[in-house]
Amino acid sequence: MSTSVVQNAITDLSTMRGLARDKAQKAESSRTDQQIQSSQIKAAESRIEQAEASVGRYEQERARIQDKLSPPPTKTVAGDGKKGGSKTVVDEREKDKLQAQLRAADLQLQQAQAAVEAAKEEAESLKGNQLQIAGVTAEQEAQMSDLSQKISELEALAKDEDTDLLGDDFQQKLKAASDLTQTLYDGLPDSANGDLALFWNEIGDGFDFIQGKITDFITPDPVPVDTENNYAGFFNDASSGFDKIISHVEGEGASPEVILELQAKQALIEGNRNSYFGGMTGSDDIQLSSLLTHMGVLSDKIDAGEDITAEDLNLLSDLADDTNVTLQFGGGAFLDAVAKPFETAGAALDNIAENFDSNSNFAALYQRMEGIFEGGNSYDQLYGVTNADMQQFQDFAQLSFEISQAFQNGGSASEAQMQQLINSGNAVINNLETNYGFQSANIGNNNGNNNGGGNNNGGGHSSQPRGGGRGIRYTNTG
Repeated sequence: MSTSVVQNAITDLSTMRGLARDKAQKAESSRTDQQIQSSQIKAAESRIEQAEASVGRYEQERARIQDKLSPPPTKTVAGDGKKGGSKTVVDEREKDKLQAQLRAADLQLQQAQAAVEAAKEEAESLKGNQLQIAGVTAEQEAQMSDLSQKISELEALAKDEDTDLLGDDFQQKLKAASDLTQTLYDGLPDSANGDLALFWNEIGDGFDFIQGKITDFITPDPVPVDTENNYAGFFNDASSGFDKIISHVEGEGASPEVILELQAKQALIEGNRNSYFGGMTGSDDIQLSSLLTHMGVLSDKIDAGEDITAEDLNLLSDLADDTNVTLQFGGGAFLDAVAKPFETAGAALDNIAENFDSNSNFAALYQRMEGIFEGGNSYDQLYGVTNADMQQFQDFAQLSFEISQAFQNGGSASEAQMQQLINSGNAVINNLETNYGFQSANIGNNNGNNNGGGNNNGGGHSSQPRGGGRGIRYTNTG
């Protein structure tokens, strides 16, 4: 059975569920006599449960006694003859006692079983009275019982992992239950009646359960997203998926507009390939997986010779758009992820400035950084930042941290390390200003470290930076 046929079956199930819910709502009653009779039915059902529990206890007791009788109880007595000694014989007294207990247990079990049947008859009688009051005929009662049995059978089959929910056998049983539901919907009265409400709610619940199982059955397992190497695997999988689908629909004679639309969606996804994705979350990966999973469904259709429908392509287009938005924004945790290197660098530079007898080059870098930090910039300016640029920012943060730690631990930094820090920092600032629209605040020279001179790794400098230990002062607008 094709997926499209099953989708129609699910639509029919939704219709049947709607019919059952509609009838249940009409049958709901708050009348006092209905409530009293419903209470009586619940009491009878409770007695059924109690009697069934007694049956279970007596069965266990009977089994316990039988275990003691098989083999029969024995005892040791003195032996006969000149040799004396002892021998083991059946303990007739204990055996008689156990057999008496077994007869009593049998009687109790019979009584408990009779109590179960009596309680069931009472409950059925009370329910029958309610249905008769509502105007339900004997034939309709039989049909209601038949439908309940059909739904129970379908639920049991749906629970069985070996059942082919797409197979003709299950679908024919499902159609029989649906047809009978329609018959009862048309024929049963809309009277306010607790039993009718209970019946229709049970039928509605049954169709809910079956529909859920069929939906699970035809829903493909989600395709995992390859997140290694900044999601390179995902982009390769998505590109391959688009290539196969586009090639197929083009071969099937799709219009140029359809081909161009698919190619545009592929280009949108591909356009994010070099971006930084350190802010991707589990939810974001689910979005990417949804695109790959649908591509897998279409690939299976192609391999099976099934048609790719307009609905298939529309869903592909929608999923591509949603995925593109996720990629463009670098994931739900992008702003937090992109902030980390700048916060690290900001705190490290403050610490270096406090412990390093600055030269003019470091003072200039520090002033430039202060200008960026105080320039009213925000992290969302980095949406779409390339992975290479993010690596540059992270490398600068790591270098700043290592030099800061050296000073923090009573050590120093070499002239080469400080020059590397200065060159790296200026390159970061140039990148931020040129490619991401960052602007520098107009900070006067008195805010920098302008003591000039050589690169002396000692304590003290001409002016302390403001807000020592603070991270970057960007406005997080995310």
